[in-house]
Amino acid sequence: MERNIDSHFAKLLIIRCLGYLIITGILAFFGSTLIPEGSNGVSLSLIYGVLVGLAIVQFLFLFVGTRERNLFILSFTDICVATFIIKSTGASTSPFQVLIPLLSLVASVQFMNSIYRIASLLLILVLIPLAIGFGATVAGTAVAAIATAIVGFYLRQALEKAGVALSKTEAQKRRLESLQRVIMANIPSGILSVDSRGKIIQVNKFALNILGLEENKVIGTFLSGLFPELDKLRAQLETRTSISDVSEAPTNRRNISYLTHEGHELKLGYSLARLSSPENHEILGTLIMFQDLTEAINMEESLKLSEKLAAVGKLAAGIAHEIRNPLAGISGAAQLLEAATLSEEDQRLLAIIKRESARLDVLITEFLEYVRPAPPKKDPIFLHKIAGHVVESLSVNPKWRGYTSRLHFTAEPSEIAAVGDENRISQVLLNLLLNAGQAGAQDVWVEVMDGTIIRIMDNGPGIPQELQAQIFEPFFTTKDKGTGLGLAIAYKTLQDIGANIALKSPLADLAAGGTLFELRFTKAGSNSKEAA
Repeated sequence: MERNIDSHFAKLLIIRCLGYLIITGILAFFGSTLIPEGSNGVSLSLIYGVLVGLAIVQFLFLFVGTRERNLFILSFTDICVATFIIKSTGASTSPFQVLIPLLSLVASVQFMNSIYRIASLLLILVLIPLAIGFGATVAGTAVAAIATAIVGFYLRQALEKAGVALSKTEAQKRRLESLQRVIMANIPSGILSVDSRGKIIQVNKFALNILGLEENKVIGTFLSGLFPELDKLRAQLETRTSISDVSEAPTNRRNISYLTHEGHELKLGYSLARLSSPENHEILGTLIMFQDLTEAINMEESLKLSEKLAAVGKLAAGIAHEIRNPLAGISGAAQLLEAATLSEEDQRLLAIIKRESARLDVLITEFLEYVRPAPPKKDPIFLHKIAGHVVESLSVNPKWRGYTSRLHFTAEPSEIAAVGDENRISQVLLNLLLNAGQAGAQDVWVEVMDGTIIRIMDNGPGIPQELQAQIFEPFFTTKDKGTGLGLAIAYKTLQDIGANIALKSPLADLAAGGTLFELRFTKAGSNSKEAA
């Protein structure tokens, strides 16, 4: 309240100073006609001195207290000065008589206390005869002063009511804004408000946390730079005009991919809602809500894959044995035929039988290993040692030596142990590395991090996006002679020991494409199932 009084007081002082300066200017131009030199013993120099001196005094009051008593002192000074000027410039014929109703109006408006208003008005009425004498104009001037005071009083009342209403409105506005900020800050979803041009005008902290951005890098930017696909949907939504069109607009929750600055791909579930004015249905913009569903979607995909694998496993056990029995008979018969004298053509056919029988036996063996594996061990192991042994064994592996790939291995010794089965993990790493070499990668990198993470990256052609969801499924292969069980066995092996495997391809840093497999293991001694 004191601050409002200070502001009000300062404005009144400034207006008074300007008023004194204006009167001084008028007298400077017309003083010789208004005040004949020597009239009533009053000179222009005296009036100038009084006006300038009082203007300075008015200005000095800016640095004094702001109570209404000071305003009354200033008002008393104004009335005395007006009386002096009117009397000096012709009294009843003075053009400055207009100051009387003006002072009356100011007195009734500027004071908050009614006592000071009435006292100022009485003072004006008392000094009017002193200024203009007791002629016929006294009554008219007094009536004008009283009428102006009444108008000013009602104007003051109206201003006070308007001020109270404005204060209530501003307080309500502040409460609504505060409530809006609280709601925006506590909604557990990312929220973006976009205007009709597609410019982002509002964002909450959950959205910033999900996107990994700062507020000043989001506000004022266009949605097309952040989510091009959502910007197209926003434009479609805002072009619809009828209510039925809005209900059919693309507002159902869908998923979209978002790549953070750190290179992590997020899967966001989003929904859009059009913002329009309730009065004239003018389009104001679009509200976009989204959540990070990456973990949930990955778990759902993993569950679907596990269900597929379980269904295949149930079917496989009986079929594998049924195939293996006649296969043993075929292989035995082929061996007996080797002792017989056969023509060159028959020998060629016999070689085909033996080769395909052996291939089928390998397929069945791998399949049985997949559907009915022995319970995995869950021992404390050191991944940097296991990976080092696998890399070392590749130097004498005949398959690897047939490829042109260069192997790069980095691993710092770590005292952190992971949970797993050394033999099975070695087989998983060997399969992944041989796959990279067979794919034609020129360089393959193996990196062990933090004792619980193994990253295998290559600069091969990469894996097409449409095939990535199927590569861990049994019997799915893009190789002419592949069984389609290598990655399926690796996936199930890691799943059995509580580890995770993630695929990323292509890689942004490699122009040729590239593939990255990241294996995350549980830290030994941890009670949780989370990969460290």
